[in-house]
Amino acid sequence: MSDHLQTIPDQKNILIHFDQNDPVMAQVIRRIGPLKLKRNRNYFVVLCKAIVAQQISVAAADTITGRFQALFDGSAPTPERVLKLSDAVLRGVGLSRQKVAYLKDLSCYFHERAIRPHRLHYMDNEDVPDAGLALGNGFLEDSEDTGLDGCFDSFEDGWGDCLSQEDGLTYQDYLSSGEISIINASSDVNVNDPNGDNWDYIEGSSDYTKVNGTEGNGTGDRIQAGGKYPDS
Repeated sequence: MSDHLQTIPDQKNILIHFDQNDPVMAQVIRRIGPLKLKRNRNYFVVLCKAIVAQQISVAAADTITGRFQALFDGSAPTPERVLKLSDAVLRGVGLSRQKVAYLKDLSCYFHERAIRPHRLHYMDNEDVPDAGLALGNGFLEDSEDTGLDGCFDSFEDGWGDCLSQEDGLTYQDYLSSGEISIINASSDVNVNDPNGDNWDYIEGSSDYTKVNGTEGNGTGDRIQAGGKYPDS
């Protein structure tokens, strides 16, 4: 990973960057001024909320997050307490099977201290480290280019989660068999990109919703400037 990604630029350099690359955003920054963000250092809770809110509406995320937090009687969720909850209880607050698995997996890693939260901001979500290394190589390999949902198109379920790759059944397999309880088979779902997370950007557009956190960022006939880099 290049050193400049680990340095926070000052406002002057930020404005220079946006003046050159996105004049509209530069004007917004000048009009609104710097944003003062308060860091939440309870990284476990932050990541739990991120999992709950993944690819659902803000209103739905707020509702499910409230139900999830209510399971802990007013206290903040902890890895140990999440691990003690049954899948059925977690599903009961509105979480999908895959998100329950994500929360349990996250809790296990925190409980075993396999995750070092203070290193998270140095890491790329898609960049898989080679054996024996703590960080990836800073480039996006074809086998890593899944987007932030962590799964390739064929194993997306259309709800924003991943199908079990252990079963080997793809979205198309379930669709062909008529099994529509596991996948979202609505007519507005793109069967080639069920979660709708593939990279897409047209030069000059103000729509950046399919730039970061997407699958295929840097492939096809409109490769992003600078080449293929992991989503963060």
